[in-house]
Amino acid sequence: MRMGAVYPSDVCPIRCRWAIPIATPVAEFLCADVRQLADRIGLRRLTADTLRQWQQQTTLACRIPELRGHDAQVLVACGVTDAEQSAQADADTL
Repeated sequence: MRMGAVYPSDVCPIRCRWAIPIATPVAEFLCADVRQLADRIGLRRLTADTLRQWQQQTTLACRIPELRGHDAQVLVACGVTDAEQSAQADADTL
């Protein structure tokens, strides 16, 4: 399934100021092994943990209608990493 390209600046917490060689279909990005991807990219500032957060943010943005990118960033930062968790969370607690 080809769904478009993932650009880290769309999901990363701050706008990327350096070029990152990621232009892959969303489905491939979401299934990628983050450690292998980080090694392949080879930028020390781009860790497997960062890529994992981007995967989680992208998953939320794809699964929750009208969720904006920065909203996905906030949810992941609060520990909400999937749509089911979001649906069950108490808004006041979040």
